[in-house]
Amino acid sequence: MKSIKKLLAAFLVVFVTLGFTGKAEAGTITNAKEITFNKTYVVSLAAETPEFYKITLPRSGKIDVAFEGAQEISAWLYKADMVTQFGSWGSKYDENFGAYKGTCDANPLYGGVYYLKFRSNEASNLKFKVTYTDSNETFAETQDSSYDGIKTAKTIKAGTFYRGYFAGSGYHVKDDVDVYKIVIDKPATYTIFVRRWFDDNIWWSDVPHVKVLDSNGNEIFDARIFDRTNDETQTSEVNLKKGTYYLRFECGNQYDYRYGFKVFMKKPVITADATNVKTINGSVGKFTVAASGDNLKYQWYVSKDGKKWTKSSAASATSATLSIRATKSLNGRKFKCIVSNDGGKVTSSVVTWKVLNIITKQPANKSVAAGKLASFTVTTRSSAAKYQWQISTDGGKTWKNSSATVKNDATAHTSTVSFVAKKSQSGYMYRCVVKSGTATEYTSKVKLTVK
Repeated sequence: MKSIKKLLAAFLVVFVTLGFTGKAEAGTITNAKEITFNKTYVVSLAAETPEFYKITLPRSGKIDVAFEGAQEISAWLYKADMVTQFGSWGSKYDENFGAYKGTCDANPLYGGVYYLKFRSNEASNLKFKVTYTDSNETFAETQDSSYDGIKTAKTIKAGTFYRGYFAGSGYHVKDDVDVYKIVIDKPATYTIFVRRWFDDNIWWSDVPHVKVLDSNGNEIFDARIFDRTNDETQTSEVNLKKGTYYLRFECGNQYDYRYGFKVFMKKPVITADATNVKTINGSVGKFTVAASGDNLKYQWYVSKDGKKWTKSSAASATSATLSIRATKSLNGRKFKCIVSNDGGKVTSSVVTWKVLNIITKQPANKSVAAGKLASFTVTTRSSAAKYQWQISTDGGKTWKNSSATVKNDATAHTSTVSFVAKKSQSGYMYRCVVKSGTATEYTSKVKLTVK
C-alpha cells in the first residue's frame, strides 16, 4: 500500500510539472503574468525554459510584439487551450544593435484571452513590448460570441454607418463571415455602400462579397464588391420590398481585413432642373423640378439675395411644381428646391423670378382740332388684360370712368379709347386702369389739347 501511495505521489509531481494540458511547457500558464499593452518588460530567460504571459483583448483586433535578447529567441501565440496557435516567430541577429530581434504581427484576433510564449536554447535577457490595435468594429466579437449566421445576426438600421472586421483568422481559426439583420419599412431601391481600408494585409484574391438574403435565408442578391480592383469604396443597388433581410459579408481572407458599410435608400437624382421664369404681373408663375427616386419629398425655398433662405409659404411649396401668383414685390426673388428621401437630399439650381409689367407702352399726349377724332392707346403683354379708361377734369386731382363711344361703339374698355373731341374738353387728362389676373396697373397721365 505504501509503495502505491509513493507511486501516486510521484505521478502527481509529474502531472503538476507537465501541467493540465499534458505538456511540460504549457503547465506554466497558470502562473503567467498578465501584461499591460505598450509597456516594456525586461526579464531573464533561462535556457530551455519557456516564459508565458497572459494577454487579454477587450475586443477584436490584433497585437504586435517587438522582442529582443542576447541569444536567439522564439515566440508563439496561443489561445487559452494551448492548442490553437496564432503564429510563431523567431529572432534574427541585428549587427547594428548587437542583439537578436524579432517581431510578432499576429493575425486578427477575437476578443478574449491569449498566451504569449518565449523560449531560448540558451540563457538570455528578454525585452519585449506588446501593442494592441482595436478593430473598431461596431459589434465586437469574442472567442465565444460572433455573428456569422442568421440566428446570431446583429440588427442594423438603414442610414447608419457600421464597421466590420474579419478577425480570428489563424492556423486553426478563421472568421470570414459577418451577418447583419435589417428591417425595411419603405419599399424602394437601396444602396449598399462598402468601404475597405488599404492598410490591410490581404491576398489579391481576397475580395469581399456582400449577399442579401430574404427572411428565410434565401439569397436574392450577390455582389462581388471590389472584384480585384484598387477602389476604396464601392456601391451596389438592390430593390427591396417591405420586410426583414440579412446582409451576409464574406471574404476568403486569411489576414486582417477592416471594412465599413451603410445601407440607405437610393438618394434622389434631379433629372430636369429648375429654370428661370418670367411671369406677367398678376399671372401665375411656375417653377418645376423633376427627380428620380423613391418616397420623394420636395421643399421650395425663397430668398431675396441668394444668401438667406426661408421655406416658401405657398400651398404648393412641398410639390415638384411651385405655383405662385406674381406680384411686383416678388420681382428678382430667387428660388431653389431640395428633393429628399431617407437616403439623402439633392438641391436644384438657384433660379430667378422676373415679374414683368403688364403695360409695355404708355399712351402719349394728343392735340387735335375740335370735331376731329381723338384717341389714346396703351400696349400690354397680356392677352387677357381688361381696360378701363378714366378722365379727370381738374388736372388729375380726381378721376372718373370714361364712357367714350365712337358711332355708338364703346371704346373706354379697350386698349384704345376714341371719341370726337370738343373744344370744352381741352386740358382734360386721361389714363387707363389695366387689370390682368390679380394685378392692377395704371398708365401714365396724358393730356388732351383741342384747338
